[in-house]
Amino acid sequence: HSADQLESALDEALRMDVDVLICSGGVSMGDRDLLPPLLFRRGTIHFDRVVMKPGKPLTFATVPRCHASSGRAPLLVFALPGNPVSALVCFE
Repeated sequence: HSADQLESALDEALRMDVDVLICSGGVSMGDRDLLPPLLFRRGTIHFDRVVMKPGKPLTFATVPRCHASSGRAPLLVFALPGNPVSALVCFE
């Protein structure tokens, strides 16, 4: 996916008023690490690496709702690693 497609998907999740967004396959260490920069621009990254193998590039962020007056908590975003084994370990 491109950075624009990821941003559109995040906007859609915010419009759908979901509480938690779990992404997989969009996080890898290096120049293909597209999701953390988007989350950094739009919200707060609480961590983007963990000391765990497999699963090191796990990211957790919160993204505020478009209408802060709604009283809704921010969207919780978990970006799992792209490697299927790493994603499963992190999901557990």
